[in-house]
Amino acid sequence: MSGSTLQGRGKQFDSPDRDLGGISIGSHVAYIFADSAVKQQRLFQLVDESLQDPSVAVLYIAGKQGVKGIRFSMKDYGIDVGATERQRKIRIVDSDEWYLVAGKTPSFKPIGKIRDQFSEFADVEQQAGYYYFTIISETDSLVRKGFFKQYRELETELGRKLALFRAVFVCAYDERELSAKGLPDARSDLTSLHSSIIE
Repeated sequence: MSGSTLQGRGKQFDSPDRDLGGISIGSHVAYIFADSAVKQQRLFQLVDESLQDPSVAVLYIAGKQGVKGIRFSMKDYGIDVGATERQRKIRIVDSDEWYLVAGKTPSFKPIGKIRDQFSEFADVEQQAGYYYFTIISETDSLVRKGFFKQYRELETELGRKLALFRAVFVCAYDERELSAKGLPDARSDLTSLHSSIIE
C-alpha cells in the first residue's frame, strides 16, 4: 500500500496506541489454526470488536468458504452482516477474486495491483468516515492453490508497506494446508514474514 492516498483525509482520532484484541495498529500478524471452528471464533471476535468501534472499517478476504459461507457464519456468530454492509463498515470479498486473475488456469495478480486494491479499499472507506482498518485474509487459500512463492512475495510486500497504513492486518493459515504443501514448520516460516504470531 502506497500510503499516498491514506494520509491527511477523513476524521482524525487521537489514539496512537489503539489496538485490536492486543494487536496494535500497524501490525502484520499471522494466525495459525488447526480447527476451522476455532478459527472462526477467533477471527469473528476480531471482526466484532472492530465493528463496535465507530472509527474502524473491516475488509474480510474469504478463503475456502467463499463470501456466502462467511456471511452465513458471521450471522450465526451474531454479527448483523447486512446492516454493517449497508453502513459500508464491512466488505467481504473472495480470495480468488482479490488475489488471482480468473481463467482456465488462474494466475496470481501482480503484487503492485494487489497493493493498490488495499489502498483503494482504504481510500473509499476513509471517504465514508472511517480512519482505521481491520483486514483479515484467509491467505492459506493461496498456498492450497499452489501459489507458494507468490504468497511469500505478497507477505513480504505487505510487511514493508504496512507501516504507512492505519490497519491491523491478520493473515490466517490452516497449518494442515501448509503441512500438506511441504511446510511442516509453518510457525517458523510465518514468523519470518510477520511481526508476530497470534493465538
